[in-house]
Amino acid sequence: EVVITPPPKQVPKLEVDTKVLVWDFEEDKYKIRGHFSHFNKYGSIFIFANGTTSWSSSTTVGYRNWKLAKD
Repeated sequence: EVVITPPPKQVPKLEVDTKVLVWDFEEDKYKIRGHFSHFNKYGSIFIFANGTTSWSSSTTVGYRNWKLAKD
């Protein structure tokens, strides 16, 4: 039996505190605006909780989907 393993998801290089929009599922209309913290090894994005930045919090929350926020 041949098992094909897909390569790990490539994550872009984002600066900490970059403004992003995040959400969990494609069908979700509700997107949360936040400041980028990091990606985990599975490719999920983490933002600082409650609209904070790296200067005001170390608490983060993870999401499945993201895109850059337009100012």
